Amino acid sequence: MKKEKDSVRWGLRAKLNVAFAITLLVPSLLIGIFSYQTARTKVENQLTEAAKQNVQLLNHTINQMLEAKKQEVEFLAGYLQADAIQSANDPAVRKILTKFQETQPMLERTYIGTEAGVFIKWPMTQMKKGFDPRQRPWYKDAVSSPEETIVTSPYIAASSKNMVVTIARMTRDGKGVVGMDVSLKKLADITKQVQVGKSGYAFITDKDGNVIVHPEYQAGERIKDASWFQPMLQTAAGEYEALIEGEQKKVTYVSNAETGWKIGGAMLKRETDDAARPILYTMLVVVPLTTVIGVVLVYFLVSSMTAPLKKLMMGAHKIKEGDLRTQMNVKSRDEFGQLGHSFNQMNESLRNIVAHMNDTAEHLAASSEQLSASSDQTKSASGRIASIVHRVVAEYRSQEKRVAATSNTVKEMATAVQHIAVRAETVSDSAVRASQLSGEGKHAIETVSEKMSAIHGTVRQLDEKMEMLGERSREIGTIVAFINEISEQTNLLSLNAAIEAARAGDQGRGFAVVADEVRKLANQTGEASHRIEQEIHRIQREIEGMVNAMKQGASEVEGGIHTVTAAGESFLDIDRAVQEVTGQIQEISASTEQIAASTEEVVAAMNHIAKRTTENNQSLESISKATDEQLSSMEEIAASSHSLANLAEEMQQQLRRFTL
Repeated sequence: MKKEKDSVRWGLRAKLNVAFAITLLVPSLLIGIFSYQTARTKVENQLTEAAKQNVQLLNHTINQMLEAKKQEVEFLAGYLQADAIQSANDPAVRKILTKFQETQPMLERTYIGTEAGVFIKWPMTQMKKGFDPRQRPWYKDAVSSPEETIVTSPYIAASSKNMVVTIARMTRDGKGVVGMDVSLKKLADITKQVQVGKSGYAFITDKDGNVIVHPEYQAGERIKDASWFQPMLQTAAGEYEALIEGEQKKVTYVSNAETGWKIGGAMLKRETDDAARPILYTMLVVVPLTTVIGVVLVYFLVSSMTAPLKKLMMGAHKIKEGDLRTQMNVKSRDEFGQLGHSFNQMNESLRNIVAHMNDTAEHLAASSEQLSASSDQTKSASGRIASIVHRVVAEYRSQEKRVAATSNTVKEMATAVQHIAVRAETVSDSAVRASQLSGEGKHAIETVSEKMSAIHGTVRQLDEKMEMLGERSREIGTIVAFINEISEQTNLLSLNAAIEAARAGDQGRGFAVVADEVRKLANQTGEASHRIEQEIHRIQREIEGMVNAMKQGASEVEGGIHTVTAAGESFLDIDRAVQEVTGQIQEISASTEQIAASTEEVVAAMNHIAKRTTENNQSLESISKATDEQLSSMEEIAASSHSLANLAEEMQQQLRRFTL
């Protein structure tokens, strides 16, 4: 029992401790992680923005430097007249170049080249034999862009070994080009002073990827193919991360619009982590500290909650053992105090209920014994009544079956009589209809006889007409034979005429033609008359067939007239027989209807008897069921009374467990 209480108590305490620990630890961790990430991102953005500003500032410095030098070159190009220079030793030009060079410390050389090939420079150095300024890139670029001041790509000067850039412009008269070699040493010093992050650096390359200033590469070194430099060749400005010289760095860069140079700044990627690391250390200290403080507070809070629960559990255990004298000592006014007060009230109510149940159980035991004795007597009497009712019900059931059988027999007889009446009425109607039909048949026979007589006369007239038609066709045949003879004679005459015309020579040629046409006409007439003769023979054969058919039809019509006359006499006999049968059938139908009416009255009487018998039987069935139900109820009451007595005894035994 103690283990069970401890497991419940410690289970609740563990749950509360875990819940409070999670409530404290999770928000602290989330806040710390979020704060660290936010601070780290902010620091990274600040460093990146500072690098961008420094790179932009360096780009602006380059623009200012180049713009100043371009203005100086433009001044010289407008001041000097190239067409007035005749040799490389022109003192006026040397004086101007000397003074200009002395005022510009960033310049390594200042010079002018003319279209005549004259080249003057300061300071003076030994030039290669055959040097022609017109072949130099700076001269060609300036000539090709006479309205612009050109800036060449950076290169290493042969004399000083410094990285320089040439700025040149065509003179105002268009006869030469003024140029100056600007040293980028000062630009390199400025670039080295630019701070990118804490340990980063700035660098400059030309548009072709050649180093101008870089702390890790020599000036003029080509880095275009380096993997970390590739993103700078793809866009004009941006930022990216790359592995440079074995370290992860973040690069920010822009492109100079005037020269295409790439100005960039690179700083170590770990500088962001280094800057945000103090925040991480602070979080690692604050979160565990707040967690420990929270755990201590939670321990005391949980203990203050579980102690009253322990007392309540002990009191509930005593009540479970039957000791209702337990009372909780309530001092606090919080929810646990209210719970203890409610526990005392519940215990007091339970004591009152148990005391009342003791009294009720005693009364219940006495009453159940009396009810058990009475129910046994009532059950015996109900059994005898049920036996008598069952015998009466069995007798009425037998009577109901006999009445039902008689009623069914009468119903079947009534049905048969009604069926006979219906059949008799149907036969009567059929006889009347047969009489009507025999009259109509007689009339139809008379009509047919008249029509057959008319047909016989028509057939005779048609026979006579066909005889006359045959005679006319024979006359036509005689005429056609005569036409044939004429056509044969005409043919002979035309033949003789043709012979005579042939004998006459040219004088008879026209007559020969006429004779030939007459012969052709005679032949056509003979052929036509022959076809007419064949057609007349065919018509004569058909007329003879029709005459024979008409004679046969006339014979069959005469036979039909005799048959119709015999049928008319038969219909007269049928009509008389039908009249006699109709009268007899009508008498049978009337008698059958009277029998059917009487049978229906008998059926109605039997139905009434069967209905009364069924009602009586149903009443007895209801009485029998009620008696059975009453007997069952009495048995259940008796059983319940015994069970009630047993329950009362058990209740008394259970209530004895409680101590009041």
